[in-house]
This record gives sequence, C-alpha cells and structure tokens, in this order.
Amino acid sequence: MYLPPRPAPSQPAPGLVWFPGNAETVASLAPVVRELRPPGVGVLILDYRGYGESSGTPSEAGLYRDAEAAWGYLASRPDIDRARIAVYGRSLGTVAALDVAVTRRVRAVVLDAPFTSARDLARLHYWYLPRSLLRLDLDNLERARRLRAPLLVFHGTVDAVVPIAMGRAVAAAGHAREFVAVAGAGHNDLHEVAGDRYTGTFLRFLGSIFGQ
Repeated sequence: MYLPPRPAPSQPAPGLVWFPGNAETVASLAPVVRELRPPGVGVLILDYRGYGESSGTPSEAGLYRDAEAAWGYLASRPDIDRARIAVYGRSLGTVAALDVAVTRRVRAVVLDAPFTSARDLARLHYWYLPRSLLRLDLDNLERARRLRAPLLVFHGTVDAVVPIAMGRAVAAAGHAREFVAVAGAGHNDLHEVAGDRYTGTFLRFLGSIFGQ
C-alpha cells in the first residue's frame, strides 16, 4: 500500500518504507501507519510473501528480496526523492529495515523492538532444540555495526518476546541517536503504551532528518 505525500509537494518528497512485524499485515497496520505518517512524506507498507494479500511462502531469503523490492519501488517513484528515503521496522521488520539500510542508501532508520539475531532468540525461547534445526540467521547486530544512517530505537521495558537488553545492544552497535525505553510496554503494545511520546519522538526524528 502506498500513501502519497500530503500535502502534494511541488518537488520530489521524502519517502518512508514501513516493514511490519511477524503476523502483521497492511490491513491490520493501516490505522497505525496513518497516525504515524509524517506530513509531506510518501509511505510504502508491504505484505511480505505469504502474508496478508501476498502469495508465496515466507523465508529469510524471501524477506530480503521483498525488502529490496519495496525500497526499489519507492525509490523509482517520480514523486519521491530517492536520496531522502528512511526505513522503519518493527520486530521481524527490523531485519528487513536494517538489511536495506546497509545495502542501499537510506537517510534514517527507526526500529521498534529489535532483536540481536534469530539464534539469540532461539537460545532464549527454544534452548532445548539442537542448533542444527535453527537455520535462520536474521542477524541484526552484525548489520547494525555496519550502519551509517542515523538510528532511533524504541523498546518496551517488559518485553517478554525480545528482551530490552537486545534492543539496547542493537542501538549501541548502530550508534543510535536515541534509545527510547517505554516503561511498562511489552512486545506488541509499544505504540499504545507510549502514546504521544512515541508519535512525537518518531515525527521529530524524521522531521529533523528530512529538514521539515
């Protein structure tokens, strides 16, 4: 789903690619995206293959291809300035966002509840499985170390899925400009618990990057 910049600009506008979390779809996230949508910025949100309205089977390689295709689509639009594209990722979407951020030119990165890697999560939640069965990489920490774009990270203090220590590690590796610890927030309610603090921080950060 593409939301063009409003108000309509007289020249190419900044863009934002929104990478959803696991089990999130364009339909379920549309209200949140519209609320957080920065003024004067074109926003693209996608369903990964096998999610929502997209066909195919989810895979790690497919996730990276979908992320690249999303960035490529937004960068090719005549109403978007390809030199001013930021990426936002939540949970699983942080992998897609960081992959694009270290392989393409992006102006800024915003991460919501990032984990360090799939293997770290597996050791935390599935410690009883043999490592040979844990095939996913999804290494955010390694990508964050290569990040050159400005970074903003949100994380809940009581996240039982991705501990806040992982978010802090990714933020430190990426030299984040700001790490926002949301007291009392879990993995799926960061925006709701933080309320105006989340929205305000998000919009101020992107506004400062885009010069708005």
